[in-house]
Amino acid sequence: GTFNPCEEVDFLVSFTPDAPLPFCEYGSLIVDDVPIDAIRNASEHLKMTVQNNIEAFNIPTPGFIGSNAQNPNVPYLELALTGEGTACHLSVEPPILFFPGENLITIPIKKSFVITNLSEGRTNFKIYESWKSHPTVTSDLSVTEGSLMAGEFREVVVTFKSGQIGDHRLGFCVEIENGQPLNVEANASFIGPRVTIEEPVANFGLIRTFKTSKFRVNINNTSEIPAEIIFRRACDDHVNFTSIRPVLENRVSESITEGATMTEEMLEHERSVCSNDKMSFAPQRRTLGPFEKSSIVINYDAKDCESVLDHLELMVLNGESQFISMQTEVQKPLITINRFEVSQDAMFKSVPIEFDEHHEQIIALRNMGNLPAMFQWEEITIENKIKATFEPARGTLPPKSE
Repeated sequence: GTFNPCEEVDFLVSFTPDAPLPFCEYGSLIVDDVPIDAIRNASEHLKMTVQNNIEAFNIPTPGFIGSNAQNPNVPYLELALTGEGTACHLSVEPPILFFPGENLITIPIKKSFVITNLSEGRTNFKIYESWKSHPTVTSDLSVTEGSLMAGEFREVVVTFKSGQIGDHRLGFCVEIENGQPLNVEANASFIGPRVTIEEPVANFGLIRTFKTSKFRVNINNTSEIPAEIIFRRACDDHVNFTSIRPVLENRVSESITEGATMTEEMLEHERSVCSNDKMSFAPQRRTLGPFEKSSIVINYDAKDCESVLDHLELMVLNGESQFISMQTEVQKPLITINRFEVSQDAMFKSVPIEFDEHHEQIIALRNMGNLPAMFQWEEITIENKIKATFEPARGTLPPKSE
């Protein structure tokens, strides 16, 4: 520009750093076409102003130079330009995400945090997952990169999912262009499916020997995810999710042709005979859908007279086991007869003799046990000699009766 006589001009110096580093430069004020006499014979006022500026701002001495030209260009003033580029600043709120309660595995849960630009200019950022506590833990971010103007904020939704029960954590890194990175952590506790049993006791009651009795146990999946279960005796540690499936598949594969698929009916049948001892379950292993209700039939093959008190376990994959008691009393009928023979001194042909309740040699069957007993008499007929009949010839004798 051009200075008019006695004019004052204000200059605006702009500083736009491109890195968070100190900055130190010098700027020169050059006066064009200065008369040589003005340089050689500078006024006292000008000399005093220049000296004051040098002492106040520690500015190098302007160059008062000699020149053969009549109107040279003179570096009249040199200004020290110093400053520092500060790092870009973002804030994250909250820096730690807590997912309260017990969360189900395989079900995504969501929570959000807010990124705010605390810098005076535009700031670019990137967000990515930096670490996780278990390989089955997965995450998703609604925003992975972006740009914020000064004072602007952005909400980021975090989706958290785990395939393993327990307490799990996720870490995210927020990279800031020309700034220090920030960390965000997510914490959640995961549980497996929950299955309940309606009957606290499987009570078969009193059963007779050499008879198969059944008891139906109703179960309910109370969670919104599938539940894989195994029903077993609590003492059968060898029956578990690791051991039972290969047994099922190997046995069924022997009965199907090569290349055929194994149907659910075949698996259900195999599961009903996989348990050992006197008990079996139909089915022993199956998968319950979300909120599904079903039942398991307990079969008990009574062979010996005994009192049975056992404990059964409903194992839930990635969940808590449920237990019920199984009890029964196995007995056999206990029948007695009051005599093993009857005698008659004299008999007349074609004249029947009745050994009824009025006869002193009455025949009586007594059921001394707690089970009803079926009976049938073998009637004797010898042609032209004798015939013996019984009334009643067959029937059921209630417990403790005759």
